[in-house]
Amino acid sequence: MRKSIATLLRWGSLHEVKSTLLLTGVWVLLLYGYSITAGFATYDDSVMVVGNPAAQSVSASLQYFTKTVSFASDLRSSGDSFYRPLFWLSLGLDASVWGLNPVGFHVTDLVLHWLNGVVLFFILRRLRFSHALSLLTVVVWLGLPIHSEAVAWIAGRSYSLSTFFLLAALLCGQRYLSTRSGLAFGGYLLGAVCALFSHEQGILLLPLLALLAAVERAERSRGAVLLYSGALGVDVFYLAVAHRVGASVVHHFGALSSMALYWVKYIWWVLFPLHMSIERSTDAPVAGWSLKAVAAFLAVGVVVGLVAFFVRSAPSVRLGLAWLFVCLLPFSGVVVIYQGMAERFAYLASVGLALCLCSLCLSLAPNVRTVALAGLVVWAAWGAVRLQLRLSDWRDPARLYESSLKATPRSLKLHYNLGAFWEEDGRFGEALNNYQDALQIDSNYEPAIAGEGNAYLQLNQPEQARQMFERALLLKRDDVKTINNYGLSLQRLGRVNDAKLQYLRAIGLAPTDDTAYCSLAVLFFRAGASDVAEMLFKKAILVNQTDPLPYSNLAEIYAKSGRVAMALPLYRKVLELDPGDSSALAALQSLSSAR
Repeated sequence: MRKSIATLLRWGSLHEVKSTLLLTGVWVLLLYGYSITAGFATYDDSVMVVGNPAAQSVSASLQYFTKTVSFASDLRSSGDSFYRPLFWLSLGLDASVWGLNPVGFHVTDLVLHWLNGVVLFFILRRLRFSHALSLLTVVVWLGLPIHSEAVAWIAGRSYSLSTFFLLAALLCGQRYLSTRSGLAFGGYLLGAVCALFSHEQGILLLPLLALLAAVERAERSRGAVLLYSGALGVDVFYLAVAHRVGASVVHHFGALSSMALYWVKYIWWVLFPLHMSIERSTDAPVAGWSLKAVAAFLAVGVVVGLVAFFVRSAPSVRLGLAWLFVCLLPFSGVVVIYQGMAERFAYLASVGLALCLCSLCLSLAPNVRTVALAGLVVWAAWGAVRLQLRLSDWRDPARLYESSLKATPRSLKLHYNLGAFWEEDGRFGEALNNYQDALQIDSNYEPAIAGEGNAYLQLNQPEQARQMFERALLLKRDDVKTINNYGLSLQRLGRVNDAKLQYLRAIGLAPTDDTAYCSLAVLFFRAGASDVAEMLFKKAILVNQTDPLPYSNLAEIYAKSGRVAMALPLYRKVLELDPGDSSALAALQSLSSAR
């Protein structure tokens, strides 16, 4: 056994690149292989990919080079929008190759994460750090549980994609500093552009390049100045293009006072991810000086001072600390962004923490080093187990929201999303409870008010539903879905004329939505006006030819009036749109046998 291990280690030292590619590839597969069959996450994947035709082909995704996308309306700074065309293009490429098979999308995410580790290894080796330190840093970084959001969540790909291009640009920049190769400089500029067009964090290329150049003692060389100029030029180009297409990511600056509190929180999440959450906005510290803010600055200063004093001969430790704080800076309240905090914001920054930890362990005296490395291995192994538990959360929407609420119980968005999931799953009592939990946090949160009305409606409590819908419409008068449901609650209360007025109001606001046409048609049909109902169902079919409901209702009218020949093709259309509709299948078989 020992002989085999020795032979394997000898082969690894002789074939450094091959062994690194193999080891990191197997490691990523072991860590994230479980996520490949996870499907599309309910949290944004269903909207951004499955329900978005513009992300389902390369040609369609090209439109994102000339348009922006608004952030979710229920997040802070909801007027902001982002410009990440290469992220959308990557989704279009996946869809072109795999169709809407989520396995292909997840494979791409795993490959990106693996490539980031590989490129990071080459960067560390070009800095002349030891093979052991470089490989250990990469292995630790690849296994951090906090990365589950950027790797297992397809909608979070922009972070790993941007990181890949940014690291590739740094590697090309390093090569240019040593060779002055025009090809390396071109690769550097291309990586810089692609990083920014994947995610705004690409703007970190310039300070990170300065850090690497300082380690190589080339920060003031002519080549470094040219690289700095290239990065600045790319930044200006991106900002000009983003402004031209209407992106508005940052409206104003935040406060420096709470910056250290952000740092402490991010570092804690990376080191001890006991509970994880997909929605960390409620964790964002309040801007302004406080005892906690001052204590956080003092704590960070003491730790950095101690490390700098006791590890003077380890540039890798200093680089790790500098990398960590530089990459956290844009996400630490200095500028106001759409979401105060998020675990995925630490994806690139955690490289610095992994490098710092591994460097500290390897720089200790031999008798202490063994103990420190053993502790690092135990911590990394625990992290791998914690990652598996988190990946299982991503496979189940209810579990994802419930486990996230353990970390952020005051998250309005999570309570609402869990309520919406229960409502869609037909568990209206649970949905009602979560909507009410959301309203305890913000009593004027209109989506939760309307959601509570929906739950009451499904629980056959139309009076409570009516009250909630009226309250919701005071906050958002043009919510067509709420107007339709409000009409339905009035209809169940016997206020037929009032219900008709609401359906007509919904039609006026959304003439291409067939819901109100169908509801209004049902009212006329029950009142004995079959001809009017028939006309309205035909109108509903015209405005939405993919909804099986108006076909089914119109077929029922024809069947009851003895017009079987007209009903049969409509029932066939229902089954074409919804093959699992048992009532349509039964009606079709009954009418066919009767003929």
